[in-house]
Amino acid sequence: MPAWNPNNLLDAAMAGLCAERDALELEQAVRGLDAYDELRLHPVLARALASAGHGVHREQRYPADARRARKTEARRCDLVLTPHGEPLKAAQDPRQPELFPPERGTPPQDAFWLEIKCVSQWVECRPNRAWTTAHERPVFSDVVKLSSDPSLRHAGLMMVLFAASVAVVEHDLQVWAHHAVDRGLRFRMPLLRHAPLRDRWGNRVLACALFPVDASG
Repeated sequence: MPAWNPNNLLDAAMAGLCAERDALELEQAVRGLDAYDELRLHPVLARALASAGHGVHREQRYPADARRARKTEARRCDLVLTPHGEPLKAAQDPRQPELFPPERGTPPQDAFWLEIKCVSQWVECRPNRAWTTAHERPVFSDVVKLSSDPSLRHAGLMMVLFAASVAVVEHDLQVWAHHAVDRGLRFRMPLLRHAPLRDRWGNRVLACALFPVDASG
């Protein structure tokens, strides 16, 4: 069983984000990294984690949904990580076991399942009115998905935040965490990394937080 280190995962992700930030500055792009939405950040984070030696598998079905008749009905996880670039073994429907399962690969319970959220405090020189709410309902939903699948042992929620200051990030993450605890969600307090960001429209900090989720079913 792989020994997943959330600090190492967060360091790799942050290195990739900073590299992307620096590339935009080098090309003198009009818009900075805080103009990226969540989907545009997915490949940035995937490349960063792959560069750290992990297998990265995007948009994977949760094992608990393997029995769903239609694949389109299944919930999907943003990134699933495997050690040493290994393939990810698909979760099998016990009603239809595979006759010759692959010998090599990481089973779902040994992979690291990672959901990603991105929130910007300032958007085009205006405060984002959805800044507070974006920290809650969608994020709570991801924690529930990760913690409620009995097949998962290793999981986390990663939040990429663009804000006016580190103090804003730390304060709002604490508020979110307390609200999540009140709802009975199972996770550990966040690991946090931050770096300066060129102020184009109000955001001066790039932050990345990883909440390890107690994915014990």
